Amino acid sequence: SDKETFLAIKASRIYSHHHPDEGGIHLFGRGVPIILDALHGRDYYREDLHSILSFADGKTHRRGQLAEFRTSPLADFVAADIPVGPFLPGPPEPGMTQGGSRRQVLLVKSPTLDVPDYFVLQDIVYGPAASQINLPVFCGKPQPGTGGKANWVLLPPIDSPNHGVATDLVFLSPAAPDITVSPIPKGEGGEYAWAVSARQGAGRNWAVVIYPRDKEMPPPTLETLDSPNAFRLTSPGKLAVDYVVASAGPSSAQTDDFRFSGRYGVARLRDGRVSVSLIEGTEIRCREIGVFGKGPVSLEQTATGFTGSADGSQRDVYL
Repeated sequence: SDKETFLAIKASRIYSHHHPDEGGIHLFGRGVPIILDALHGRDYYREDLHSILSFADGKTHRRGQLAEFRTSPLADFVAADIPVGPFLPGPPEPGMTQGGSRRQVLLVKSPTLDVPDYFVLQDIVYGPAASQINLPVFCGKPQPGTGGKANWVLLPPIDSPNHGVATDLVFLSPAAPDITVSPIPKGEGGEYAWAVSARQGAGRNWAVVIYPRDKEMPPPTLETLDSPNAFRLTSPGKLAVDYVVASAGPSSAQTDDFRFSGRYGVARLRDGRVSVSLIEGTEIRCREIGVFGKGPVSLEQTATGFTGSADGSQRDVYL
């Protein structure tokens, strides 16, 4: 539809067009382009104009591989590996970075437009060099530090009656990034093409929440749960409360209403009902309702009972 939220990621053994864009993403929110690996114009060789992770010790590898894809009614998950060495025969290309990375994206979904869909973008860094996250965006001039929050960037809508979408970038890791914003010269998006980037030292991972919403909506409320791997997000108008875990490795999180063990999972409270999705892990519970197994396992409370699905090799439900 004209209000779809979706993402495409490039991770393949095909690299003959020689752009440094492995792991690059195209992201549309509520029907409009937000992050695009196509705003660079003729400066396609500049890593900072591609939606990738780049490294201080050399050029980014151009050969990746899709590693995982999982889907459930509440959330979808995809992971892509950008390796140290090539998958294809032959020596590494000259000047390549000595480290690799894994890009993981979680899409938290809603069946209605009053609660926006949103993404958690995570980059796991394996190499010894400092890294930089690059996000070429199509929007009004980005506004770092919105609302006095060092980890928040507002992407305003462009001046067009057909746009009308504002996007919040919320950095979970690092919690206080050094954010740079600059126009993309001669870019495909004209005055609405901007390069948002941030950098940090070696051996540190990245995690960013990307939240597209109608410009009339207030921003969501986000609170971390004792670590950057887990957070509680309250949607505009307080229509829904989500508990989200996105972790590079096995982890756990617990509050009065929520308990989780594993790597990826989402729980939602809306209209007094609970939905849970265990994407990868051993247990997820919200209030008195939960599932455990190896995922993907999901359960949704309805007006008349429960609906759910289980694709994992081991799954159970408890109420």
